[in-house]
Amino acid sequence: MNSKAYCEVNNLWFPGPESPFLNSACTAGDSCTLSAGNSTTVTNSWSINVGITGNSGKVTPAELTGAFNFGASYTYSTSITYTVTETHTRADNATSNCGYFTFVPYYLSSCGTLTTSAYEYTAFVGGADWQCSTDDLSSTGNYCNQSPFTVNGEAQGQVIWVETNCNGGGLASMSTQQPIYQYPGVSLGKVPSGVGA
Repeated sequence: MNSKAYCEVNNLWFPGPESPFLNSACTAGDSCTLSAGNSTTVTNSWSINVGITGNSGKVTPAELTGAFNFGASYTYSTSITYTVTETHTRADNATSNCGYFTFVPYYLSSCGTLTTSAYEYTAFVGGADWQCSTDDLSSTGNYCNQSPFTVNGEAQGQVIWVETNCNGGGLASMSTQQPIYQYPGVSLGKVPSGVGA
């Protein structure tokens, strides 16, 4: 058995990769809205066991997730749903008549120290019990993970309108997009399949 602990040193938030709403594309002349009740799934591609070395490699992903969740300021998620709670309308300042709605999730990154040790069944006067062994102690400094930020189990972020060039011309110029969409890593770099644009 292994004992493990995570101690957060710092965290930061950033906008993560977009999660488009299916069939949300609009073309010229459309009445363009995204109604309450539509949902999209944010998938976290970051694996929680990235970067561990030494004895910590013996820890199962489930054990590692438990230790991380206990020591971090948020809970690690692999997949989380966002559901629209109010109707959204195409941006008034849109320079294009074509585009789609997407969700930009907020992500949190946590960095700290991950410590693991062997957890051995040890005999002593009057009985036996499980105890940590300092002989097999291993620490990984600057151990970092990231996950979509959630409140009450729902992803947090912004619903935005993404402009596209009409007639299948791809994404409009980045300079015409909303500021959060211009953040590195948010845009998928193309019109996603399934949005209907």
